[in-house]
Amino acid sequence: MSPIAPPNVAMRYKECIYSTLVSESISDPISSPVDASGRYVEKLVPMSLATLTAIDRNDCDGYKVTL
Repeated sequence: MSPIAPPNVAMRYKECIYSTLVSESISDPISSPVDASGRYVEKLVPMSLATLTAIDRNDCDGYKVTL
C-alpha cells in the first residue's frame, strides 16, 4: 500500500490561513508509544511544507488570510 498525501494543503496557525502549500516530506516515526496490541496510542507525524513560490517579508502580509 503506497502512502497518499494531498498535493496541495492549507494551514491554519494563530488565526491565519496559509495557502497554497505543498508537502515536501512526511515522516512515519516508529518510536511512538503503543498499547498491548501494538496499536499506536499517540503519534506525532512530522511534515515539511513549502510554497510553490518564494515569499519574502514584504509578501507575507498579502499571502496570509486573517480570520
